Amino acid sequence: MHEPTLIGGSQVLVTLGLAALIAHKRWGRGVYVRHRELIGVAACLQLQCTSQLLAVHGGSNVLAQHRGSELALLVLMTLHSTVFWVSIYALRGRLAFGVNQLALPLLTLPSLLAVDGMCGRVLEAPGVKAPLARLHDALALAHSAIMPAPNTLLHAWRAAQPRQQCLVVHAWMSLVCGWALPLVVLGCLERRAMERWVEEQPDWQEEREEEQQDGDDCGKPRERRPPPAHPLPLYPLPLAGPVMLYLCSCLAWAGANALEAAW
Repeated sequence: MHEPTLIGGSQVLVTLGLAALIAHKRWGRGVYVRHRELIGVAACLQLQCTSQLLAVHGGSNVLAQHRGSELALLVLMTLHSTVFWVSIYALRGRLAFGVNQLALPLLTLPSLLAVDGMCGRVLEAPGVKAPLARLHDALALAHSAIMPAPNTLLHAWRAAQPRQQCLVVHAWMSLVCGWALPLVVLGCLERRAMERWVEEQPDWQEEREEEQQDGDDCGKPRERRPPPAHPLPLYPLPLAGPVMLYLCSCLAWAGANALEAAW
């Protein structure tokens, strides 16, 4: 009975601890600055576990508001899942892109491990079996473009029961919302930042020509500085972001079916 209160209290303690650490001018801020990525990932992991326990053991079930619509059910399952908050944190946390590449799979793992309890809450909602089946079939059809037809039919046959359908949909949603979508969006933002940085740099070609001319006038070449090494853009094509997201979604769908077979 008191479990949700204790879980929420732990989140309050973590939040107050982070605020006290940042407010401490002598050593707290220095520790936070030096280990910001590690502290942020640990705090997000604790938030995810807290939200997950509240979603599974909470007194109300928001999934009962699906009203027979598969789209509404997908939205409610996304909001009910903890990876939704992980995605928001990844987009707003201002962590390095390399850190997100390592942290997001780690933060997605608790949602995958708790998929059975989450699906238990989904199946508790009245009248959920019909929209769940339609949602599963629509996702299977949407991801069948690059998957062999026999493989798609095999997965559809294996996931004929509501529990199997929920496991596949929830695992796919966890992988897409907690891993693929944040990385693709952050990659596009990283590319845009790189392009702005390159545009703000001076014209190195003209500077090298001027240095060469000055060296010829003095009778000996001057030492020339090499131009800065510009990192390659992550997604050089305009539609590469959506295409990459769709390919990652297909990969997540195949992985979700593989996980369902293992479960």
